[in-house]
Amino acid sequence: MKYNYSLIPFFILLTFMMHGCVATKSQLVKIENGERPSVGFIVSVPDEIQVEYLGFTVFNNKYRIYPSPSDTQQTIERQIDTILSASKKVNLVNAPKPDVDKLRKSVSREPNRDRKHKLTESDISRISKWGKSHNLDYVALVFANVSDNITYGRPGSPTGKGVLADVRTFLYAAYKVVLIDTEAAEVTDASTTRSFKRVPRFGGSLTQKDIDRVTKDWEYGKNNDGLDKEPEEALREILAIASYYDGDDFTSLKDEHILKIDNDLTSIISRNILVHLIDLGFVEGKKITSLFDRIKPDKEITYVPYILE
Repeated sequence: MKYNYSLIPFFILLTFMMHGCVATKSQLVKIENGERPSVGFIVSVPDEIQVEYLGFTVFNNKYRIYPSPSDTQQTIERQIDTILSASKKVNLVNAPKPDVDKLRKSVSREPNRDRKHKLTESDISRISKWGKSHNLDYVALVFANVSDNITYGRPGSPTGKGVLADVRTFLYAAYKVVLIDTEAAEVTDASTTRSFKRVPRFGGSLTQKDIDRVTKDWEYGKNNDGLDKEPEEALREILAIASYYDGDDFTSLKDEHILKIDNDLTSIISRNILVHLIDLGFVEGKKITSLFDRIKPDKEITYVPYILE
């Protein structure tokens, strides 16, 4: 048997790189042994709603960040408390608020694609010491995640919570949890799944002038083109399409629009946090094996728009 010795250094380097990427998942060992480890959470997320519209060309693309009407940090903290209060796998420990706030301020809120959120060895050491001083086996840090578009091959970078309006429209919550083992002073696990829920295309109310114009165009088409739908149904569909938002509409949303979007995002955030807690082994549940947690719509998606007004 012949060996290609020139490849040996490559395989050694590859093995080293893979070893550095392997999460020890020490929390799962403790949980399986019935130890019920103590864990504290630090939520460090921007308080904003990201809205991204992708048109037919890059010149039609629009992007805007709106302030969140609700406190995103508190929304996530409440969901964690609700879920883990009933957990039989871990003990949730809430450190004194001043101590938590102090540590939170020292952790970057800037979202990025890094699974470990670019935590340095110094960061990990400091967080581990903080956790041990509060009798925590683990410190779980929650950050906004930067995601790819759920539609394969399309541009867009959904981040935190918001709206992605592409060939399809989604409300989403993209967060990640980085778990630090305080005894080993290492990142032992991380969960990065993003939750997306498809909704109808956004639309607004048409003025009577708009309705008359669209109806006139439809009447002309009805008399000159064959239709495969009942006339009234076809007109309703055409009026709905005429009400769909374009990029300019998405960048000029009113406060009441943002409030409705924010309210609808709450359940998606809750779902995303639950997905992470299941993934880390903190609660029972079916794990999501994909990078994307696709939430089924409440009802079948039709041409009827998602009305904000």
